[in-house]
Amino acid sequence: MRLFETMSLPPDGTSYTHLVTTLARSRGRGAAARATKILKESLFRSHPSNVTVATVNTVLTAWSKSDEPDAPDRAAELLGWMSSSVNLVPDAVSFTAVIDAFCQRKDWRSVTRGEGMLNEVISLYLSGESDVAPDKFCFTIVMSAYCKLARRGRSRDAAKRAGRLLARMERLSEEGREGPG
Repeated sequence: MRLFETMSLPPDGTSYTHLVTTLARSRGRGAAARATKILKESLFRSHPSNVTVATVNTVLTAWSKSDEPDAPDRAAELLGWMSSSVNLVPDAVSFTAVIDAFCQRKDWRSVTRGEGMLNEVISLYLSGESDVAPDKFCFTIVMSAYCKLARRGRSRDAAKRAGRLLARMERLSEEGREGPG
């Protein structure tokens, strides 16, 4: 970015958007954190109209794939920033990425937080927020995480919870309330 400054070629919103997207998709160590920093400090500060749901979702997905210990919390924090600071409405992809971030941790606390977020998505959808319609991926991410816990002997009724999620998914489908895909 210093090259742009010395040449009097200030980066525009598109430049920052491409950098954020490239970093987020690189999956390198610290890439999600760098993408978040540029998203918040450079793109949002100087070109807020270029901050889109798709751009934020790309960074949320980077957090869901990150092996950083605080990745789920950072994803949840970014989801909150998205709606409070940028006035963007998170969509199903936004929530799915955060659910995935929690469920990738493969520990009981994180998986139940992922299920809690899925329940939040379902509640939003049932209250009329059609942009957050839970799809089969949201359910499958959480059910799969519970199955992995059960296989590792960390059950705490993991199989039962996965079964309840499947039953809830079937009920929503029977009521004609299934999401896309």
